[in-house]
Amino acid sequence: MAATAATVEMAMREHDKLGLQGFLDKYASGFPPHKLYLRHGSQLYPLKALWAASCRPQIHSGNFNPQTAYSGFEALGFTDFVNTDEDEDVAPTVDSAEEGERHVREINVIWRDKALVSKAKKYHGYVCMGCGFDFEAFYGPLGRQYIECHHIDPLSGRDGKNTPTTIDELAMLCSNCHRMVHRKQPCLTIAELKSQISENGRG
Repeated sequence: MAATAATVEMAMREHDKLGLQGFLDKYASGFPPHKLYLRHGSQLYPLKALWAASCRPQIHSGNFNPQTAYSGFEALGFTDFVNTDEDEDVAPTVDSAEEGERHVREINVIWRDKALVSKAKKYHGYVCMGCGFDFEAFYGPLGRQYIECHHIDPLSGRDGKNTPTTIDELAMLCSNCHRMVHRKQPCLTIAELKSQISENGRG
């Protein structure tokens, strides 16, 4: 899987010719990017779909993680990345959209060991290791024994290979903290997350 500055520019021209939806139909099964774009001039290009189109041979955006695209574009001198969660002013705007139609698509599933996750939750407990949120204390019986499991070494960065995971490499996070650590690439460490919370007077 290889790309050059020339193939990136060819992919950009193809995007401009097909339009965003046509480009996504071809390289991402029609599904929109969640938040990650490469900006070139005044145009925003969907990060993973653009990388998929730039590679030789061309691939599908579901076959690699965003960090692969980040690293690949940076190596070629394309470094103006946009996360529309953080910069909503540059996000493509949509006032309305049709939703609800059923689609069948092929996806890559990352294997997670449910037994290990269950054991880790019992070992670490059900209180968020980032902010201290306790679901049961807040929601009562509805929140009993609920917490999300975060892989400190993200599974998406393992290039599709099974590697050992220990309980100490898992962290228990509330839903909000779990989303926040993944807003950065690479994701925040638990210490960095707690520092962010403390700096905002919440720790």
